[in-house]
Amino acid sequence: MNSHAYTLARQCPDADLVLRAFRHAPEPSLPAAVLLDAAHGLATVHERRHGFSNARREPGISDHHIVACLSKIDEIDCARAELVLEIDQFVARAVSEHPAFLHTESVGAVVDRMALLWAAMNSVAVLPDSESAHRSACAVAELAQAYDDLIGEIASGRRGVPQW
Repeated sequence: MNSHAYTLARQCPDADLVLRAFRHAPEPSLPAAVLLDAAHGLATVHERRHGFSNARREPGISDHHIVACLSKIDEIDCARAELVLEIDQFVARAVSEHPAFLHTESVGAVVDRMALLWAAMNSVAVLPDSESAHRSACAVAELAQAYDDLIGEIASGRRGVPQW
């Protein structure tokens, strides 16, 4: 294992830890606390975004309230971008070499999508339609596996991520 692989493998949490961080703020003493804290923040803002997105579609909502919801969504999207950048900077510090094959998304973008799907899964979990909940849970599980695969490929030097 080369040096950048060891550093990333030692510092990056697996998908299970990321999913746990969506629910609970991580311990600050963990080696990957920066990434896990940002993941927790992403889950939180996605839940808020989902709420404002639904609120703006409520029947009879005034134009003023629609604009207020859209403004909040814009603020949340700015916060998301900052959290994604924190994750990407964490990964960039752990990986010094750039391999031949580049992944289409950064690790931060993958964690952001995981948080989006996790928030959506939680919103349908309370609905009586178990098919929607099952589909959402499957989507979260598939993306969690893709995250683990990506971290493994980066750690082994087979894959790199964009440095935007």
